[in-house]
Order: sequence, then C-alpha cells, then structure tokens
Amino acid sequence: MVGTARPFIRVRHDIDPDQVSGVLVHEWLFSAPRIALVLISHVGPLGGWADARRLGEFRRGLLRAANATPMWLLTNGFNTGIAKEVGDAVSHELRRRQALRCHKHPNRTRATLPPLRLLGIVREDMLAGAELLDGRATGPDEGKYELNPDHSNYVLVRDDTVNRTGSTQFVMRPRAEVHQALLTSKVYLPSRVTARPSAAEHFSPKCPTSASGGDKESGGGGAELPLIALLVSGGEGCARLVLEHLKRQLPVVVFEGSGGLADLLAFAYREVQRRHVLMHTMHALGSYCARRIGGQRD
Repeated sequence: MVGTARPFIRVRHDIDPDQVSGVLVHEWLFSAPRIALVLISHVGPLGGWADARRLGEFRRGLLRAANATPMWLLTNGFNTGIAKEVGDAVSHELRRRQALRCHKHPNRTRATLPPLRLLGIVREDMLAGAELLDGRATGPDEGKYELNPDHSNYVLVRDDTVNRTGSTQFVMRPRAEVHQALLTSKVYLPSRVTARPSAAEHFSPKCPTSASGGDKESGGGGAELPLIALLVSGGEGCARLVLEHLKRQLPVVVFEGSGGLADLLAFAYREVQRRHVLMHTMHALGSYCARRIGGQRD
C-alpha cells in the first residue's frame, strides 16, 4: 500500500470463521452493525455507468445510509471501479467529519455518527505485488490491481480452488459466526496480529466450515449478520456471488443503468414481470370469454 499503512490479514478461503471473527472483534474493534453491505461488481472501470449524475447520487445515498445506521461496507478492495468510487466517497466523508469536529465550524454538532467501516475482501491472486508478501520476486502485473488506499482494513484471501470460487465461499460463509462472535465476544483469538506478511502463519485453517456453517455449536443465540448485496455493473464472475445470495434468500439490490450483469438482470426481471402480467391477463380474458360464450349458449 502506498501512503498510510492499513491493517490487513492474509487467510485461506476455507479458514475457520472464528479466527477471522477474533481479529474483527478484538484486534480491529469492529462493533456489531445493523447492516453489512456487500458491493458486487467486476474489477475494472465502470464503463457502463456513463451517467455521472447517477453515480454521484449513488455515492451520496450510500453515505446517507452509512451516517444513519452502523454498517459495514465490503468491496473487492482494489483501486478501480466501484471499490475506488466507494473509497473516494468514504475519504471525502471522513474529511467532512473532521471539519465538523473543528470547534470554530459553524455547523458543529454534538451528534455522534456511526464509524465508517470499509473492508476490502481482496483476492490475492489479483493483487499487484502480492509475491512480495512471501518474499518472492514480483511477476507480471498484467490483470492485477493495486489496493485502494481509502479502505480501513483488508482481508487478503488466498483462493486455492481450481475455478476460483473460494472467495465467494469466504464472503458467504462466516456471517452467522461473525455475528455470534460480536454478540458474545467469546471467540477463538489467535496470536496477536500485526500488519506484516508474517501474520499469515497465524491463520492456517484448523477446521474448515461448509457454506452452511451457521449450524455449528453457538448456543443458538442471536440472529445472523444482516447481509445485503448491491450489484453495480458486474461481469460473468459476479453472477455466482449473486446466485449464492439468492439461494440463501438474501436481498440483492440491482442498479439498473450501471451496465453489465446489473442491466442484464434488470431486463430479465422486467421481462418476467411483463410476461407474468401478460399470461395472467390472457388467462383472465380467456375465462371471461368462456363465461360469456357459455352464457349466450344458455
């Protein structure tokens, strides 16, 4: 990372969620949010979102929500696309808050705003210079990206699956365990984590949990972490994460007009709705005609 250092950990995609929970709660001092927003998008510029006004409205709306209720914002952590847009927005908001804290500011308020938690869930194989974390020489950076410097924390995920689905598993699996840890603060805490590559040795998975890991022994207390997905543009690789949300009956907000997968899903949704109305109308019309014809025959 260029500039100010940020806390990070390196994990395998199948890590025991309790270990991640320990870092979030005890090391990074994350408090329980009302909402966790997962921003789903492709890695790259938002070429499909040509309307700068709508993009600005998206950023302002996101910050209004973040200022109204405690939440976590999760992105892919890279310095491009939606992660960069959200990072820029959060950076601007933090500067605004700092100005409001100035005793001479005319709009100074005593109201306490929720902390802004912008967490980057980063695929290590797409991170430029990731080889340096293991003391290896850097390879070609084609198809790789820098970290966005405006995120507060990073989780670097080493995806060992053949088809690179491990990152999706990592995002979807721990929500129940993390929320339980936040409620009880009784979680497994590994050796103290520092923002150094050597911290990786503290995070070798001990008991990998399946996608339905919420069934593990936890005393049955507490609801799961409320998770909402926001799809902005997106490519083929985003479809799997959207599907996993829908399988778990989690809400997915699709930003129509942002291009890519978002526009495709919006079109499909509208088409299904239109055909449903059309079929319902045809069925009702057919029943009405049958009754009328039957009445005339009588």
